[in-house]
Amino acid sequence: MTSKESVAAQNRFIYFPDHLVRLPGPGASVSETFKTLSDPLFNGLTWACLTEIARRAKNDDDESIGSFISRRLNSDIADNIFSAGMHGIYAGDIYQLSVRSILPWFWHAEKAMGSMTAAVIGKWNLRWARDERLEAMRARTPPVSSTIEAVRKSSVYTFRKGIGQLADSLATKLKTLSNVKIRQETLVDSVQLLESANAQSVSDPAMSNAIKAHMH
Repeated sequence: MTSKESVAAQNRFIYFPDHLVRLPGPGASVSETFKTLSDPLFNGLTWACLTEIARRAKNDDDESIGSFISRRLNSDIADNIFSAGMHGIYAGDIYQLSVRSILPWFWHAEKAMGSMTAAVIGKWNLRWARDERLEAMRARTPPVSSTIEAVRKSSVYTFRKGIGQLADSLATKLKTLSNVKIRQETLVDSVQLLESANAQSVSDPAMSNAIKAHMH
């Protein structure tokens, strides 16, 4: 695990177009921040942020990160800054990655306040947009373990056997539970959260009846 206080966590760089640009971060002085923001990487960022509040909001259920940032700010910021960040974290294309899933504050802020700028000015909090049922479930969860607390304080963490270790460990644990049956090579047609109870209905075209899974 890499602590959020470490030098590595507080110094991030983007290579653009032919040199490394240090991103603004904790510990940087005002003069250092202004010098960084004067780099060509950030051309148009200030004006885009100042005018973002005047841009019309959309009512789509979701869209790509690339589309959202291009629409709310501009395409250069999407392609040069956000693309580099998302490639470093997800190794994915920002025009394929969901803004609602990966950057939920951005998406909900536009829906709730009309723009990200208005959300910042109004001190809007993402927690206001969360589902009450999920909040109730969160309140019933056990106390946070020391391991989870350590992860929360980390900037970067890895699994010794790769990310697949997470799925393998989950499968191993589920196999020990008497009320769990793992169906492999089974097509899931739909997953629906039932309104009447804290349960999910999973539909499989090969089954005559849907499976109902209760959430505790």
